[in-house]
Amino acid sequence: MAPAGAVQAGIWRVMIPALLALSPLPAQQSREDYFDARNVPLVRGLLEKGDYDTCQRACAIAIERGQPSPDWPVMRLAALLELGRDDEALAAAEEAMKSHGESLRFLMARHRLARSLGRKDLADQTLRAVNELARKLPAKDRSGADLIALGRAALAAGADAKKVMAQFFEPAKKKPEAAADAALALGELAIEKGDFARAATECRAGLKLQPDSSALRFALARAFEDSDREKCVNLLEQVIESNPLHGGALVTLAELCIGSEEFDQASDLLRRALEVNPRRPEAHALQAIIAILWKNDVRAADAALEAARKRWPQNPAVDHLVGRCLSHAYRFSEGAEQQRRVVALDPGHLEAKLQLSRDLLRLGQEDEAWRLAKEVRDADGYNVQAHNLGLLETEMKGFVTREQDGFVLRLPKLDEQIYADRALALLVEARSKLGAKYGLTFDKPVLVEFFPSQQDFAIRTFGNLGGQGVLGACFGTVVTMNRPGGIEARRSNWESTLWHEFCHVVTLTVTKNRMPRWLSEGISVYEEGLRDPACGMRMNADYRRLILEEDALTPVAELSSAFTNAKSGEHLMFAYFEASRVVEFLVNKFGEDKFRAILRDVGDGMRVNEAIARNAASLKKIEKEFAAQIKREAENLAPEADWSEPEELDVRDAAAVAAFLEAHPNNLVALRHRARQLLADEEWEPALAVARRLVAVFPSDVESGCGHEVAALACRGMKETVGEAAAYRAWARAAGDAVPAFQRLMVLDASAKDWAALEQSARWMLAVNPLSKEPHEALAAALENQQRVEEAAGSLRKLQVLGPDNPADTNYRLARLLKDEDRDASRRYVLDALADAPRHREALKLLETMQNHPPRTEP
Repeated sequence: MAPAGAVQAGIWRVMIPALLALSPLPAQQSREDYFDARNVPLVRGLLEKGDYDTCQRACAIAIERGQPSPDWPVMRLAALLELGRDDEALAAAEEAMKSHGESLRFLMARHRLARSLGRKDLADQTLRAVNELARKLPAKDRSGADLIALGRAALAAGADAKKVMAQFFEPAKKKPEAAADAALALGELAIEKGDFARAATECRAGLKLQPDSSALRFALARAFEDSDREKCVNLLEQVIESNPLHGGALVTLAELCIGSEEFDQASDLLRRALEVNPRRPEAHALQAIIAILWKNDVRAADAALEAARKRWPQNPAVDHLVGRCLSHAYRFSEGAEQQRRVVALDPGHLEAKLQLSRDLLRLGQEDEAWRLAKEVRDADGYNVQAHNLGLLETEMKGFVTREQDGFVLRLPKLDEQIYADRALALLVEARSKLGAKYGLTFDKPVLVEFFPSQQDFAIRTFGNLGGQGVLGACFGTVVTMNRPGGIEARRSNWESTLWHEFCHVVTLTVTKNRMPRWLSEGISVYEEGLRDPACGMRMNADYRRLILEEDALTPVAELSSAFTNAKSGEHLMFAYFEASRVVEFLVNKFGEDKFRAILRDVGDGMRVNEAIARNAASLKKIEKEFAAQIKREAENLAPEADWSEPEELDVRDAAAVAAFLEAHPNNLVALRHRARQLLADEEWEPALAVARRLVAVFPSDVESGCGHEVAALACRGMKETVGEAAAYRAWARAAGDAVPAFQRLMVLDASAKDWAALEQSARWMLAVNPLSKEPHEALAAALENQQRVEEAAGSLRKLQVLGPDNPADTNYRLARLLKDEDRDASRRYVLDALADAPRHREALKLLETMQNHPPRTEP
């Protein structure tokens, strides 16, 4: 039997001439041109679908026939490169120079081959040939394909990217036959420069013209790689579905799987990529990463890196990819080492310089980081991420730095005056408690930064825009935080968030940044709850449904993927909840000593599953016991409640809801709807009865619309302030973000002159939004009436920074507080009060008292 390759070649030798005979030649078209017009699209389809060997064989036949289209050698080189047949590709390129050396498209395909193999001599020679050819080719005679080739050549020669886009790629887009290819060129360039929004726009436009283009779909996937993982994965899977051998898509998807600690899946994807091209350096580099992160196998990692460099020993892309993956795994020092190696090999490797800049920012080495970002900006005016880092650097020059007790706190000037003291006190307390608990002593300061805008926080934290919903981040000994009380921080408890992030500092340091994400997040959430149960994550209606009705529990061995592959915000929060419950389960069942031993083993390089098995029990046993426990907890949540959804009940019909409750008095859905209806109709007493029923049936509910809130609103309607305050206080004690309760309690407590209660209400609110004036006003009043002069004055000074509604009164109160403690300061404040309000009677009396009773002079 003849070899398969010989059979395929025979098929093509018969098929291509047969196509020619199917119809007569069009007028004014040669036999060769007709051959190319009919067959190039067919063979390009083979390339698109990943039939690389058949594609290159067909191209070889066409070249042998002397077909004039440069598409034949271009497609052949692309197919051979995908197969890793480098020597054959180089020989084919040299042979094709004889007949296609005057084709810009072919020359740039030859340049791409030379660059991928590290043949700088051949790449430079090819660019010179392009330059000579471009001089001969008048602008009016340049096709769209020529423009794209010239643009790519200009980029390779170091031309300004924006000029290339304007002079070559944009004009090519206007030529119908080249519009899709021009969109691809624009999209790929935008990705390289970090302009992902434009990349997505260009790729979508190209896909409208060529819906089946795997190259455009792959580029679109890359445009979403940093911002929308789910969309990126879906697009990559579409590419692989249409072309199961697409090496770029297989490798990119494998890198994403490594990032979510799905190492088995990543290994399978890399195996498939290497079956197509055994010499693909990126696939071997990622195998090295798996050996480092998953197996802690140095020998396997070295072997994989040796294979990655076999094609080109000095290939900077290998170290750049390895470094990037290490940084994604929070091993920033090692990642930075790899990028330094790249920059040493290739000082013009801007991607490596930019990644090194990001790594150094996360390591707290900001001076060098800013310098590197500037070098990238100076060399490349279009690099969006480097530009954003420049804007961030400028913004941060206005920040204030506080250094105290082993912490460096950096934040905007206004913020520093309001909550810096509280942040530092909280950090010192966290270090004392958590450091002792996990056996850690710090040998260098911890840097904590607060950012006033989501944009600045995202650039500092992620290197680009995005990260909506993220309150804080930790990179070992560097913590970044969204400003408390801001739009992005919403109603979150910033004090609890800071405690959470500092816990990451401790556990990441203890484990040398080697712990899986689920364990890191699980410990931080667990410790949040220990510090303040009101801020911890508790079983609620949503989690109960996900556990009992949707079977959403993730096996512990795969729990990190629940964070990266979360289907929704709700599923992401459930991942945090489940991780914290696993940590609690391990601590309660096996003890803190065993749990700390797990962390030590992980830090020594042991895989977490092995560390758990060594110090606790087998993962299968733990998964089984934990699943049973968490399901029991879900079943025991409000056991008297009727959790069913009444399908036929019209919840808009108040009478129908009331009648339904007669038969089903504990149905939570109906109770909540009935409460809303009664409050809207101002039927306060019935609403209070429903509220009490809600609290009795579901006492741990603290979500908006819970029984405590309904009871408070009903009491307010009846003007029963004592009952209203009691209901709000019950809610506030149980929920660290019950902002409506905090706000109303400050009013009620002040009216009741319950100064101790007012102090607590104000502090609850300050833990959510320290930049709000009302809690400072309330706290000052509470402290002043408790004769705590220094603390009250501090609150009033913060109120002054925020801009009080009545500056004169604030100054007068400060003057009155300090009249015995600091007469000079008191006099300044009273004069300021009178400057704002010359007829302020109390201030005038206080000034008169000061004049009549000057301070005593010591003998």
